[in-house]
Amino acid sequence: MSRSAHSARNRALLAAAAVAFAGAATAYFYFTSGPRPDSSHAAAAATPQTTIKSKRNLAVLVTQQWLEAGLPISLLLAKYPNAVLLLAPDLVDLTHPRLRDQVPASDHYRLIRCETYQGALHVLKHLRPQLALLPPADICGIGPGDLDNFVQQTELISDESVARLLAA
Repeated sequence: MSRSAHSARNRALLAAAAVAFAGAATAYFYFTSGPRPDSSHAAAAATPQTTIKSKRNLAVLVTQQWLEAGLPISLLLAKYPNAVLLLAPDLVDLTHPRLRDQVPASDHYRLIRCETYQGALHVLKHLRPQLALLPPADICGIGPGDLDNFVQQTELISDESVARLLAA
């Protein structure tokens, strides 16, 4: 092949590549731009019809005492879709009536069974939640200072702290 034939072939390949690139770029912008919502749809989307869910990561160490005292687990799970419940050693069995009534089977993946309080401490360190609700240190042996480097905020479980979470 002569030199001019190579040159013509290279120009044809370059032109084909440019056309393919332009077509791909046009298709990309066409499919990613999508229709824009008008103001009436945006206003409807801004007013939620259901309760507002929080994106905050929450971990609650649930003991049998707090479960029987009426800890509103179902409300916490509904309000905080990223909430995880750590079951204390006295609640390792999922057949507890209050637990069975408040946590649907579809949410059992959010329950973490801990055979010891030391194990619960290690799970909390690995989860690194934004907020950890703990029972008093004399019950579980985990104090708020034990999680300082792993959790943004630690609170003791109380009626006031749960009410504040549900109202937020």
